[in-house]
Amino acid sequence: MNEISVGRSRGANARGRILKQELIAFTREGKRDRNSATQAVRAGDLLFIGGILPVDAGGKLAGTSMTSQARNIFDTLNSLLSGAGATFADVVKHNVYLAGDGDSAAVAQEIRDLDQVRSEYCPVPGPTTTEVRAGLDTPGALLMIDAWVVIGGRKERLTPAGHWNWNNGSSFSHGWKVGDMIFIGGQRSLDRDGNVIGQGDIEAQTEEAFRNLNTMLAAGGGDRNSLMRQNTYYRFFGDGLEVTQYWER
Repeated sequence: MNEISVGRSRGANARGRILKQELIAFTREGKRDRNSATQAVRAGDLLFIGGILPVDAGGKLAGTSMTSQARNIFDTLNSLLSGAGATFADVVKHNVYLAGDGDSAAVAQEIRDLDQVRSEYCPVPGPTTTEVRAGLDTPGALLMIDAWVVIGGRKERLTPAGHWNWNNGSSFSHGWKVGDMIFIGGQRSLDRDGNVIGQGDIEAQTEEAFRNLNTMLAAGGGDRNSLMRQNTYYRFFGDGLEVTQYWER
């Protein structure tokens, strides 16, 4: 699965001078906290919010269910956005890192619970979304979320005809274009009905994921030469060279 951002950095003005970066930390009430670690960085109209874990101000885990933990994270995200003069309508991209310790059915239920919470905060249509299983260092944490935000500016939703879709009626987006920046969510090996293409075949799935990626780039007027960043996530159980050999296939 691939997720990317492309275009010229909006952190520089027309003369190429880098705009001042502002390191931001807030309390949960949205007040500036100069003594806390940086939670977000703003450069011009771009706001990058680091990974948010489901903990309270004292570092205590916010419940044990996906619903309680997700709501805690989105409340924190809301405070960070408000403190920076932004709203959820300005969020163009968010990534969800799931502990995903259960079987496929359990993870699917967790995502349904997460979607219910997200629907209470995100507008329709929503930002791009990428969900990835990942090991989280905080014991008991079920998820962590980061977000990319563009404050202001004209936003164009990228929805290529016939592109793959989620099979749960999701209102999230595959991509957003803001000025000369394109933000694309995780592109998977799925058909337009959300069914997996190339089940168990890494080569077939890689080919399909990159085909979908190219479609999204073209929809925003870009191509692979425009890439600024690309993250690739794949699932494989093995060690050492086994992992490298698997991916290089």
